[in-house]
Amino acid sequence: MRELILVICLVVLPRAACSQVLEGSVYDSKGLPIPWANVILLTRKDSVYIKGCITDSVGRYQITDIHPHVPYLLHISCIGYKDKWTAPEPAQHIQLDEASQTLNEVVITGRNNFFSEGKNGTIVLHVAGTPLEHEVNSMDLLHQLPGILGTGDELSTFIGDKPDIYINGKKAQSMNEVRQLAPRDIKTVTLNTNPNAEYSSSTGAVILITTRQKNTGWFLSGETFLRQNHKFSHDNTLTMGYNNSKLSINSKVEYSDYRQKNWQDIHILAIDGNNIRNYWTKTNGKKWSWKELMWSVSIDYTPSQHQSLGIKYDGNYDKTIDRKILPFTQTLNDTVTTNQTGSSSENDISHRHYINGYYKWKATDKLYGEMYVDYIFSTGNSHQYVLEGNNYKMTHAWTGNDNRLFAVTLKQHAGILPHTQLVFGEEYSRLRTKTHLIYTPHLLDNTDSRNTENKSTGFISIEYHHPSGWSAYAGLRDEYTWSHYYNMIENGTDEKLNYNTLLPSAGVSWKTGIAAHSLTFGSSAIRPPFSILNGSSVYVNQFFYQEGNPRLKAQYNYRVQYNLQFHNWNIIAMYQYIHNSIQNVVYQTGTSTIESTFDNIRNNSGLRLMVNWRKTLASFTFTTTAGYIQHFIKFPVNDIQKTVTHPQFYFRETADWIVTSHCGMNADYEYTGKSTNGFYQTNEMNVLNARVYHTFCSDRLQLSLSANDLLNKNHSYYHGTFGLITVFNHDFSDHRSVSFDLTWKINRMKKSYGGVSASDDLNRL
Repeated sequence: MRELILVICLVVLPRAACSQVLEGSVYDSKGLPIPWANVILLTRKDSVYIKGCITDSVGRYQITDIHPHVPYLLHISCIGYKDKWTAPEPAQHIQLDEASQTLNEVVITGRNNFFSEGKNGTIVLHVAGTPLEHEVNSMDLLHQLPGILGTGDELSTFIGDKPDIYINGKKAQSMNEVRQLAPRDIKTVTLNTNPNAEYSSSTGAVILITTRQKNTGWFLSGETFLRQNHKFSHDNTLTMGYNNSKLSINSKVEYSDYRQKNWQDIHILAIDGNNIRNYWTKTNGKKWSWKELMWSVSIDYTPSQHQSLGIKYDGNYDKTIDRKILPFTQTLNDTVTTNQTGSSSENDISHRHYINGYYKWKATDKLYGEMYVDYIFSTGNSHQYVLEGNNYKMTHAWTGNDNRLFAVTLKQHAGILPHTQLVFGEEYSRLRTKTHLIYTPHLLDNTDSRNTENKSTGFISIEYHHPSGWSAYAGLRDEYTWSHYYNMIENGTDEKLNYNTLLPSAGVSWKTGIAAHSLTFGSSAIRPPFSILNGSSVYVNQFFYQEGNPRLKAQYNYRVQYNLQFHNWNIIAMYQYIHNSIQNVVYQTGTSTIESTFDNIRNNSGLRLMVNWRKTLASFTFTTTAGYIQHFIKFPVNDIQKTVTHPQFYFRETADWIVTSHCGMNADYEYTGKSTNGFYQTNEMNVLNARVYHTFCSDRLQLSLSANDLLNKNHSYYHGTFGLITVFNHDFSDHRSVSFDLTWKINRMKKSYGGVSASDDLNRL
């Protein structure tokens, strides 16, 4: 590792010339400061973008690492004011003149530069001082990022990863933390689709949220969410706390009750010699209810500007009820074997306790470090009842789980050379799960298993930013994993696995005229959840079983990505290769039974292209995203390597109308074409949503009304071929709904907890 650091320093990091700092303030014609104004530094000769910043709450700006001998031009802009160009001077005070027309309290300008290029090819969305701060909630705001897919709380990126979200450097543990942020409280949002080695190995994309500076004092806020489809659902949240310059206390309690009704049609066609078997399972009504009680409390203490520490406790209680109701029909070769009411039910209860602690220290502005510690304890119990057959035979399965996790992360930041930042550290995690599965009667093997995994990681990342505007970074993660799976009942199954993984990353970004470019390479490891590493068999019905795979290996993603930004356009092109792709597969295990499990597919790759365009006309903002995905998947079919190359098209259109400064409307339409996901081919989907909102009492009270899935086309239909077996699944999910959201605030949240999770394995339990 020492040799690696030396090589990177010698090759990537040339010593730069001395630099200077450019700072000043921006104010209006009345002498009042203008916060959140854009200050952009350009070359005087050809107006090439160098770097920029946004003024703080008192109108001050600062641009560092400026070459002293280059002639520059300073461009200052803010919505509601005339743009201004001037030569930069030390300690400069710049006045902007009002030049806007007002329509129904809406400030209108021709500004469309919501996006800018961040470091290492990231995309920065500017919220403060733009129409985006009038979005109804923070989740709608995140959907404005180029390449973000999904609706509501469902977020994924165009490159195929679910992003990790950080708020002021702290990783959000749930979407509830994000929803608590008001768009007016957000300064910028940054999207990084190829994070460096500083982030966990499973992180494929990162969203960084930076909030505006807050005052101190007490705060209290609450939110009530109501949704009606075939069933009624609601969510209620209360947040309160106190903050001053040294102490921060935050607490939250949330109760959710979500209900839904689905319809499902499963058809399995199997060929066994000269015999053809058709398996059908039809459910005309599937009700499920999910209730959750969550609570949390955190304490942050900052005794000085050189150190801070804190601790946070999260707890939750979950209860899920899943019931299939009439009629539930099973058919084998056109012969009805089951046709009765109340076929199956599940009752899941789980408890989870999560403790996180952190300590941060700072020697100088260029030398600082941090430490994070995690401990998780969780238990769960599940009862499943299956009533089937013409004689109404009952099968009962009881599952009990006990999970533990301990993790610690040490991270050090050092500015070893001018314009250079070095980050290095180490992580250690230990996970242990116990699973008990008992069948009555004894149709399948019972399970009494234990799965333990230890992982030790070292990482290093180095960045260099040249005063002329280009930058580069390189990083490496070295992970060593040893795991042990043991089933004391299932013939004493004993699986041990030790392996080492190297995950490199690198990138370079530069500018040509008004265009910003970046070329990056990244790698990540996706380790399977412990639920599918369990080797036990789960009884679904008399024809269909599900089984885990303790021999399942981690999946490795390698991608090369090019980003281009200019004016209102964002373009992303990417090639991705996946090694040991984790896929769901189906086998025929008997004359009348089918088994579903997971396995690794060696060859999986693809190309992705995304184009995003944004335009603001008066009080309307339109965002268009189009994408193309081409898969190259090779897997065995009848002992022959079959390649699937089915392309997929994606389109999304979003329209926002700010009627007044307190009222607005938005609508979004999303089309996802037919695609190939491993062995499965999926159907096209069309989703149309609309929303209207209004704020009262200086934005302390906000009401919104939403209509979701207006076309009723958000249904899942897929089929897959596994040798001589073909599986068809049509799931009519109950997505079409009307929802009402009420948010109130007595003062706003001043600070968020400063800790982050020490391990990326929290979601695997």
